Amino acid sequence: MENIYHPYEILETEEGEIVVLVEPDKHLLSLVESQSENVELDVDVDYDEEDEELYILMTVYIGDSEIFFTLPYGESWDSIIDKSSFSIAFISEKDFENKNYDQVPSMTIQLDDLTLGFIEGCKRTAEVLLGEEEFFEE
Repeated sequence: MENIYHPYEILETEEGEIVVLVEPDKHLLSLVESQSENVELDVDVDYDEEDEELYILMTVYIGDSEIFFTLPYGESWDSIIDKSSFSIAFISEKDFENKNYDQVPSMTIQLDDLTLGFIEGCKRTAEVLLGEEEFFEE
């Protein structure tokens, strides 16, 4: 992939939705606006030994471009599981800071059952590994 994008901010709305903010450029916007490209999602999990933290790694593929971001274990995983989706907003950092939200292109990625099950399994495994297994008691 030649065109790799990283968000400058990842937010959680009051409604519990994850919103990934990506600085737009002409190439990425043309792919998003044409909506002719298939969007694919790749999800993995990783443990950062230096930070001693678990992360979900997400890569969204749009045509010849990819948007890569990570979510640390915790509330962000719960939000992804609860909503079964997340959104990507293509807004410049300057417009975001100035609260200029007019006509911001965005897309919502719906998670399929397999991907959702993978994240739920990672969460359950993390709970056991981190000593939070009381969540399994009924």
